[in-house]
Amino acid sequence: MPTVQVLVAVIHAWLHLPLVLGVMGSPPKNLPPCLNGGTQNISGERYGCTCVLPEMDRQCKLTRVTVGGAPTELLYGPLSVTLNRTHSFRIGLQYITNDPTGNGTLLSVRNASKQAQISFFLIAGRPGFSINLNRYALTMQFNGTVAVTNDNAWHHLDLILEADAQGKLAVYFLLDRCRNSAVALCQLHKTVDISPLSFELGPTVQLGAEPGATLKSFDGCLDKIMINEEVLDFYGVLWQQPSKRGCQKAEQGCKQGDKKVCGQYGICHNALSATDMLTCLCYPGYKPNASPPLNPDRWPCERASVPWSTTAAEYNARFVDIVPARVRLSIRTRKMTFTALVVASWNLHLTVNYGIPKLRFGAVTIELNKVNVSDGNWHLYEIGFLPSFIEIQIDGLDKDFYRASRVAHSPVKSGPADLIIAKDADGACLDDAWVDFDSNWRNIQHDYPLEVIANPWYTRHIDWPVQGRQQSCSAGTSLCNSDPKPPCDPSAVCVDEWRGYRCDCIAGMKMNPKGVCLPEQCVPNPCAHGACNATALDKNFTCTCDTGWTGDLCEQREGVAEAGFVWWWILLIVLLIILIIIIIIVLVCCCCRKRPGRKHRTAKSGGLDSDQLGMDSQFNDPWDAGEKDFTGSIDYSVFQPGFKLPNGHQRYTPDRMTNGSVTHGQSIPPTFSTTGMVPRDHGQKTSVIPPWVKFEGQENPAMNLDQALEYGYEGFDGKPPPEFWADDPARFESDQTSEEYSDEQPDSSNNQDPNVINLEKST
Repeated sequence: MPTVQVLVAVIHAWLHLPLVLGVMGSPPKNLPPCLNGGTQNISGERYGCTCVLPEMDRQCKLTRVTVGGAPTELLYGPLSVTLNRTHSFRIGLQYITNDPTGNGTLLSVRNASKQAQISFFLIAGRPGFSINLNRYALTMQFNGTVAVTNDNAWHHLDLILEADAQGKLAVYFLLDRCRNSAVALCQLHKTVDISPLSFELGPTVQLGAEPGATLKSFDGCLDKIMINEEVLDFYGVLWQQPSKRGCQKAEQGCKQGDKKVCGQYGICHNALSATDMLTCLCYPGYKPNASPPLNPDRWPCERASVPWSTTAAEYNARFVDIVPARVRLSIRTRKMTFTALVVASWNLHLTVNYGIPKLRFGAVTIELNKVNVSDGNWHLYEIGFLPSFIEIQIDGLDKDFYRASRVAHSPVKSGPADLIIAKDADGACLDDAWVDFDSNWRNIQHDYPLEVIANPWYTRHIDWPVQGRQQSCSAGTSLCNSDPKPPCDPSAVCVDEWRGYRCDCIAGMKMNPKGVCLPEQCVPNPCAHGACNATALDKNFTCTCDTGWTGDLCEQREGVAEAGFVWWWILLIVLLIILIIIIIIVLVCCCCRKRPGRKHRTAKSGGLDSDQLGMDSQFNDPWDAGEKDFTGSIDYSVFQPGFKLPNGHQRYTPDRMTNGSVTHGQSIPPTFSTTGMVPRDHGQKTSVIPPWVKFEGQENPAMNLDQALEYGYEGFDGKPPPEFWADDPARFESDQTSEEYSDEQPDSSNNQDPNVINLEKST
């Protein structure tokens, strides 16, 4: 019995011990896949790829290529480039050659017509470039004051195109990123005024040159050819050319028989066919064997590293005298905001804000806003800060995990410099610290600052003390087995993570926003007001409705008859009908208001109107009965030629205004009055000219639609009434006398009776 109790106690204690091995952080959401047949693996609690070739990089890209003989062509693009104050263009590479002539074309970007748009070349060992964009051509090369680069050492070239403040094209060409060189010896610069600052590159990248070209093909190796933030992969075009995969001349010195000089877990960086110039760099998660009398740059990597973690005290370190060119450091934490690395005297700041790393050097800031380094996984930071160039890379990847920028040439002064690491991230784990003090490869000096090195023959240029850090990286206690209540819903599976946990669902299940695992067909819930129940047949489901709801998807309230929905449709239709009626009424009213104006324009275009006959049409016109109430008698005789007006009225002759063949008269004679008119019986004629007869060669203006309507009302088919007589006299009453006036012919002379209306034909 005691034995059982002891065993239970041991198991209970084991469950609550800090987890050290095999615990990962949260699965990265944007981790790129392994390429070219590689498979993802997890080694040393780090994500990686198992690649088909040892020469491949972290993502199984073949980046190192041997150039010589026939050129190598890679389809890339076409790439659209637009330069402005926030977007620049960069193409960079590393190269090595020991060709005594120092001549050759390294690389060219070509358009669809095989014309070179951007080219890198060597002439007499000194690099140069040429561009041909938007009909503008430029060629520049370092002169004889620059040391030759066909020296069997690795060198950097970077071509950067920017838009300056005036909108002009600024071209920069950097050699070895100006490490340990005056700007005049490492940078070519020219500003040109061309437009537009937009162009298309590609779709071909060619390494070397064709046989018979003016400048022969480069003889050497190229590595890490990068366009903007993407490293080019040549495995697809070289998988059948093993002699060009990698740089075999440089790799020969990395082995001594069957033994790797840099160890099983070391990266060998060597010159061409030379063994005395190689350097070693350990893979992340491994450490070197501090073996005297070798310097750290030659230490082989054979053992897994033991990480450190920061304590409550701020961890301060120091660069003693030499300014490094590159710093590498792995950090593991769940802190969302902290300071990863700061050297205030250099104005160098590497910070993390809400999981996003940001690098600031001087006035230039670059950030990787699509990367989360606070997910509890190991993340490898690699930063380079040189007098004219800065870069940051996370986990050895490109694209979203890499940024670089040119900076104004500002060398960092050597001397003591304090360094702060993982500030505000108490308990953060540290590993893989590595410093490169000189990127000019012949004089490289490496160091592993977190390693305790007891080597009296080795002078260290850094001081990373043990105070403020401890040799451990605890994952914390298991949260999935915490008491009294597990953190996940019983339907989910709890998975311990590094200093955290996550809840997963088994295959065929999916988690809803409440953390409950449900069948896939029930997430999101298709039932509007109820629970989804999965069936085994073809992933179907049924709904169990909440109280008060019914229907296949629980979308209808109980007690609401179907007819209720019909009444809603009826109400909608009635409202639409009323709206249509209102629109019709409004349109009819608008048309009626416009009709008098239309009639006036019709009469005006047709010739004589009633006003030319000396009488306003609104009086005694039976043909207007359709628009106005007509009462009283109508006398057509007042429109006869030569009619004498009653006493008190003078003769009126219309003014003759010729417009073509139509005579226009004034509307009312100046002294004409209608006060003496007596309305007569309905149907009394007001003119001796029948309405169907043309008046002086024109249509009778008195004949209109209303007149035809009146005839139709009286029962006649287009004929005047029987009582109509053209010579029926008019009857007037005046203040003096009332008498009938007989018809008289108008005087043909100019001295006519002033009481006679004279109607003349228009000339």
